[in-house]
Amino acid sequence: SIKLKALAAFQGIGEYKAGSWCRFCRANGVCKAQAENQISALDDFKSVASPDCLTSEQIGEALKKGALLVAWYESLQKIALEKLLEGCEIPGYKVVEGRSVRFWTNQDEALDILQKSGIDRAVIYESVPKSLAQLEKMIGAAKFEELVGKYVFKPHGKPALASADDKRPVFNGAVADFADVAPRGGE
Repeated sequence: SIKLKALAAFQGIGEYKAGSWCRFCRANGVCKAQAENQISALDDFKSVASPDCLTSEQIGEALKKGALLVAWYESLQKIALEKLLEGCEIPGYKVVEGRSVRFWTNQDEALDILQKSGIDRAVIYESVPKSLAQLEKMIGAAKFEELVGKYVFKPHGKPALASADDKRPVFNGAVADFADVAPRGGE
């Protein structure tokens, strides 16, 4: 199996060879064979002057190689962070504090203090209806459809790139072009 080959290579029994199985290997992100494969992945396109010149076949091949390149780069970033946190140095890189989000330690008490200090309740609180999905879950799908289904419109999603083996149907541009003329609100 692919996992066993990756494990054998990592243990020094087999040969390091890059491929789609790299994601299962313990050497993912630090394997030289994988790095060489990924760094040279786009060498095939060096002679192309601009992305507009790529053929459909070249674009498809670049997308496949690019997906592996992105996955490898993310593994490399993870390993670099781990090494830096362990105290190793990686030239040109350091660990910094990432974004954080403030939160209340006691929201009820804080909001009471704001109200007692003269801040109007309407400034502190807002009245917002539950989302469509929340109401449907609370009421039940069948009852929700019966009562307000005619007021629900689900537009087509934006076109998205997917591999040929994706189970979703192929995007129909004509359907999307006429989406704005679809009946809404029970009309």
